[in-house]
Amino acid sequence: MPALDSMPADTELVAWLIEQHLTCPPWRNRATSPDRKTIENFAAVVQSVEQMKLLTILTTADIRGVGPGVWNGWKAQFCARCITRPSRC
Repeated sequence: MPALDSMPADTELVAWLIEQHLTCPPWRNRATSPDRKTIENFAAVVQSVEQMKLLTILTTADIRGVGPGVWNGWKAQFCARCITRPSRC
């Protein structure tokens, strides 16, 4: 990424977003609620609302880009809830 003339902080943020997106907790693909400890662990990793918003945008774009039929109401609701109420993801 340095070839893009980005600031080191931007490079770190993008790397963090990709890592978290790829290792996102397993409940993101099903309609079951995670337990409290899982939410607390995830909240410790995603330390700000801004990070949660960016991670949610990346995840939404990735899911929608997979192809028709992959994006559905549950995933839309989940992503919206992550932005508005991260502690409920």
